[in-house]
Amino acid sequence: MTQRPQRQSRSEVRPRHRSHRFYPRLFSFLFILAAVVMIIAMVNGNGSNDNGQSGNALTTVKKQLLGDRLGDRLQQAWQKQLNGTDQNVSIAIYSPTTGQTYRLTRASHGHQFHTASTVKVGVLTALLLDNNGQLNDTENNLAQAMIENSDNDATSTLFENYIGSKEGLQKVYDEIGMTHTKVRSE
Repeated sequence: MTQRPQRQSRSEVRPRHRSHRFYPRLFSFLFILAAVVMIIAMVNGNGSNDNGQSGNALTTVKKQLLGDRLGDRLQQAWQKQLNGTDQNVSIAIYSPTTGQTYRLTRASHGHQFHTASTVKVGVLTALLLDNNGQLNDTENNLAQAMIENSDNDATSTLFENYIGSKEGLQKVYDEIGMTHTKVRSE
């Protein structure tokens, strides 16, 4: 008669490796992480960047985190520069890396900023839009003098004779969403 092998008692059974408990937890963690990344990507525009090109969710999360740190650093630097002054200030910087605009406004209620020479950017924008980006030699020479040399006479010529003065510039500001910017001559 053949004897059956005896079963090992529970105390004699070889212990299993801990991996049987570790892997399910790891997979759960990775699943949750992937879900969070996808949710952030959806909230931030389905992972597409400003150029309409699609990006992956990880890139979107990196941009968000980089943007938050950059925004904090900019706010701290701006506040440090403004300590001890009561000047009306408004700052805006767009970062193509993060796709975010960082802003600081410290101005009394109803304060109006004067554009000064920054109006030249609006004049050039209007000129380029009116001409589908194609300038003739005269327009190109005036625009170059206006931008490279801050030539006020060239700016006035373009403003009055090429873009339609106040109405032309206001039309461009309205079209590009600068709804709080009003053209006045002083």
